[in-house]
Amino acid sequence: MGVLIKGDTMHFEYIADSVSQKLMEVSIKHNKPIIFGVLTCLNESQALIRSGLDPSSPSNHNHAIDWAKAAVDCALNSRRFRDLHGITPTAFVTAEDKSLVA
Repeated sequence: MGVLIKGDTMHFEYIADSVSQKLMEVSIKHNKPIIFGVLTCLNESQALIRSGLDPSSPSNHNHAIDWAKAAVDCALNSRRFRDLHGITPTAFVTAEDKSLVA
């Protein structure tokens, strides 16, 4: 889990792109799902809101909780799929409690 906060240069975009690319490469190399738990924020205020640390904001929400739930869901779905089919899936897409396995 991490946060990137945009500064005055394009460095933010390069780092965000590199982090995303490398996480995908690790996932493919090791055949394991990886949760992209990185907040990409335009400023510190947005980072505080999106990490659940600004109780004065109506949109205050800790995304780390969502990422943790997604990781647990991936692990449980992977185990269920492996137990049913004898193979470990390589990807999951979850939308509104309906999981698709690839």
